[in-house]
Amino acid sequence: MTAGISTPQWTTPSDLCLFAIGVEKAYEGQSKLLSEALAREMLSYQSDEIYGLGFALGPRGNALRFWHSGANGGYQSLFEAYPAVGEGAAVMTDGVGGLGLILEIQRQSRRNMAGRTVAWKRIPSPRSAPKL
Repeated sequence: MTAGISTPQWTTPSDLCLFAIGVEKAYEGQSKLLSEALAREMLSYQSDEIYGLGFALGPRGNALRFWHSGANGGYQSLFEAYPAVGEGAAVMTDGVGGLGLILEIQRQSRRNMAGRTVAWKRIPSPRSAPKL
């Protein structure tokens, strides 16, 4: 049997944050793994919708925001990052109602950050996270 095939592969919120930081660094031209051009393409709108390459993007005209959500077997997760302010978060839940908890955590985070950064104030709270 091939190693890893029968073993579940787990990702942690820390892994997702490190991934987002890596994309942000590439976007700024500071990565040896991902080119700046590709990172900028990934974080650019690819259509009239909200999607870049592999990520959903925040509304046009606001500070750059990218995120990705996922769900399977009762687990739900979402990570988001704001390159202009160097902020981001990843939340994972193990409940069917996890999206509601994730959105509340986002709302509280934005409230806590509102007085510290002008760019953060420009980011509207999502009504719901898109499924990718």
